[in-house]
Amino acid sequence: MTVLPCTRTGPIEVAPFTEAEQTDAVEKVHSALDRVTLGNNHGAVVGIGGTARTGTKVKVIRALLAAHGEGGTLFDVGCGFGHMMLAALTTGFDGACGCDLPDNAVQRQIIDSAKAQLRIDPDTLCEWIGTNVMELVLPERLSRRITAVYSFWNGIGPDPQRRTLELCRDTLVNVRSVAVYLDKGWTPTTGMAAIQFTFSIMIPSITQSLIVFFTTSSCSSQ
Repeated sequence: MTVLPCTRTGPIEVAPFTEAEQTDAVEKVHSALDRVTLGNNHGAVVGIGGTARTGTKVKVIRALLAAHGEGGTLFDVGCGFGHMMLAALTTGFDGACGCDLPDNAVQRQIIDSAKAQLRIDPDTLCEWIGTNVMELVLPERLSRRITAVYSFWNGIGPDPQRRTLELCRDTLVNVRSVAVYLDKGWTPTTGMAAIQFTFSIMIPSITQSLIVFFTTSSCSSQ
């Protein structure tokens, strides 16, 4: 296996957004999605419905951006209604994309409606991919743009978790940072720990930011 070097060059810069500005932007994302989904109702969604609160999103985004400064593209595995994708687009990322179960295709229209409300440039990459991560095959035009990966792992089985790390290691050659949302009782299996270790060795540029722990909170909607 060959891992190509990251094509992003130059010094790391601080994202031109304050934490307060990012918090305000994420709150606007929540409001826009609440209007489109009638209060963020997850009743018609297959699989796990949930996301991180505003403060957690801001912490995650700032941690991801710290690996390369502003710009880049965020990929969300299990993106749902696009909370993290839209939050990324309004807080320092140039692009965002994500995948979710094909049965949840209505989410694509919800994201587009929220983008219009938020006046996000229609040319900004914000691609919803209706594919289970276990069968996901990303086109090269997209995979090479991705610089950060996020996944709300809480409650997701070990196979999708392992597949997510394998994608980062083998396919997303320009990834600089990865964040996964875990509850405090989560303990990786031996197989998962091995994948994480291999992932760190294969892509040294993100070794230090592969796993970062901080206090977070979540609920079924925000």
